[in-house]
Parts: sequence; C-alpha cells; structure tokens
Amino acid sequence: MIRRGVLPSFLRVTPIWKSTLSDFELGNVRSSFIIEDESPVQFLAPKGLNTAYYQELFPDASIRRVPDEFMRSVGQYNALISQPAFYEAYVDFDFLVIVQTDAFLVRSPAILDMSSIDYLGVRALRLAWCSLLRGSVVR
Repeated sequence: MIRRGVLPSFLRVTPIWKSTLSDFELGNVRSSFIIEDESPVQFLAPKGLNTAYYQELFPDASIRRVPDEFMRSVGQYNALISQPAFYEAYVDFDFLVIVQTDAFLVRSPAILDMSSIDYLGVRALRLAWCSLLRGSVVR
C-alpha cells in the first residue's frame, strides 16, 4: 500500500542473457544503477550464465536466476514475464521497474507522480506521455 508522504519502494531489474555487455549497454546499465534513491537493483539471469562479470562491476546488485529456456528468445522471455508467478518474488516492493540493457533511467522512479496510478484489480502504472502503454507494470 502506498501512503501519502512516504516514498514507495521500487526494485530495478535488468534482464541479462550474455556473459558481457557491449560498451553501449554497459553505459546504459551504469547510468540506471547510479541513481541515488537507495532502491535496490537486480539482474535477471539464466541459471547457466556465468555472472562473474556483472558481480565484479555491480557488487551491490542481486542476481535472480531463472531457467535457461526463458532467456533464449524474446518470445520465451515475454512468456516468463507474463506469468503471475514471476512477480511473486517481488511482493515486498510497491513497484518493479524492468530496465532493458538498451535503455536507461534518467531519474529515480521513486519521484514519479503517484497520481498517475490506476487501480483496476491489479496495480498498474500508466505513463501520461505514452497513450499506447496500458497497465505495463503489474504486481
């Protein structure tokens, strides 16, 4: 439950599927991870991926492992994040922000205008500037 005057809790999750990042991707991930709002960060990785590279560069990030097949294709990844069971690991957070390696956050999700939240049986965050996005963050 979100309370007025209290910042909601956010977890930033970045899916990874390869042992290293390109310079472009690394810059994006670094930019997203250095936002100083004290929200935790996590990598979502296939069980078989060697994550030493990520652990060395981002020692404060946790790593959630998922079966390898869910990170082999976009379709399989979409199937994973479409399952309600995927989100059960995040019930302690008010919001989950999934940040792909080809994107980055420019400011903390904790300072978003919470008046943009709809309650439709599930918690959904709609971005006012994107009319195509419909309830993309589900808890």
